Amino acid sequence: MPSNHNRRSSHANHSSPPRGRPRSASRSRERGRGSESSPIRSSTRHHGGSVDARDAELNDLRRQVKVLMNAQKPAEEGKKRKRPQKGTEPTALQKGRAIPRRVVVFDDLVTIQLQRDTYRAKGYHEDRNEEDFDELEELSEEERAEKRDTHHENRLERGYTAVREMEHVVKDFINEVGKEGGNALLNELERGAESAKTHDTQSATKIVGNELNRRIRKINEQKMKAFREARSTVEPSLELLDELDEGSRVNRGLQNDMTGGLLCPVEIDWSDANTRAAVQRMDPEYDFASSARSRCFYKDEDFDADSPDDGYLQSYLLLQVYRTIYTSPSSAKDQSEDVENLPPPAKKNKSANSQRAHVANIIHLSEVTPRSIAYAAVHLHLALTDASQWTNCYDGYNYRDLWNFIVDFFEDPADDDAAKQAKDLLKWWTDRIFTGTGSAANNRGTKMISRRQAVTKNV
Repeated sequence: MPSNHNRRSSHANHSSPPRGRPRSASRSRERGRGSESSPIRSSTRHHGGSVDARDAELNDLRRQVKVLMNAQKPAEEGKKRKRPQKGTEPTALQKGRAIPRRVVVFDDLVTIQLQRDTYRAKGYHEDRNEEDFDELEELSEEERAEKRDTHHENRLERGYTAVREMEHVVKDFINEVGKEGGNALLNELERGAESAKTHDTQSATKIVGNELNRRIRKINEQKMKAFREARSTVEPSLELLDELDEGSRVNRGLQNDMTGGLLCPVEIDWSDANTRAAVQRMDPEYDFASSARSRCFYKDEDFDADSPDDGYLQSYLLLQVYRTIYTSPSSAKDQSEDVENLPPPAKKNKSANSQRAHVANIIHLSEVTPRSIAYAAVHLHLALTDASQWTNCYDGYNYRDLWNFIVDFFEDPADDDAAKQAKDLLKWWTDRIFTGTGSAANNRGTKMISRRQAVTKNV
């Protein structure tokens, strides 16, 4: 998966993005934060006109121990989650479910705080220079060092922006986690984030399985029709495709011709039997894992080699996964199969179901964002594999790099043309997901214009 620099060169040179190396996200939560073992606050209890301070301290201690123990408990799998009642404040666990959906997926909250602090300490938020670099092999040692610095700056900026996004999840986030009990708050938020990723993985698996089975049924119908109409002295054979288990990723992946073709980078000819076999046996000449441009992300699952950005991130499957995660599975199943080619509706359908609060409303998402698209893309790609569970890397494919590539595609465009393309693509998405809302009409496309100015503000 590409670094930010290599993503830029893909705009200009139309080349497949090279592999990048992931940065470990498993940092200690305490690194750089110091001890937060604050003294127990005294509370009092009146009994017969006297104050039993010792009992009060013991009760307070029991309460704090209970909070810490609860913070260490793993998220309960399969437990039916409760939505916050109208007018009540969601719990930290419930708020945490918004984190992967609109903030960050592969870094923990302590890491993005450290990135934000470093970004500000270096003064990057005050002065941003957008400069393109040549390919790595064409750079001098000095230029290579400068490129590495730029890559480091871009990584820090993603963390800086993530902290700003956290303000939509936890108001005054930096101050809240700095208070007594801040570690417990972080633990609960991240428990919620992990719970959301597990839930969304299951949802994406089902909707993708449903869509693929619809295709399989069409193919089988065509085969049966041809079989019935065959006029030959030789008995024709009929080989039908097996439908997939919609709730499981078993029998998906590169070894399945349908899902393998969708996972394959668009520059590789999957229709060629020899090429397909080489990809399936992980032949290094056909590097499946180094590209963020899998066929499943393209409109009509096809692309123009001369304009590889055309149709990118506009596929029907990606729209379906996005709707499943951010609106509802029913909104995805009701969608036209040709939705990526249709103009946006003039007005959103105000059915009874559309009034029900969905994820986008709960996490205060009124327009499509780069990070929400990247999150849906990760789930789509993973749903096409035979991975047994949510994972950061599978079959050599690094999902952190995929997420970073797509976020940078929007948030750090290489030039003015790329910025306009990113802005237009966000509008295209918002029109199809949120058309009819006042927020969509008022806000669409404005983030790209104001992002460089807004990044200078204090968090």
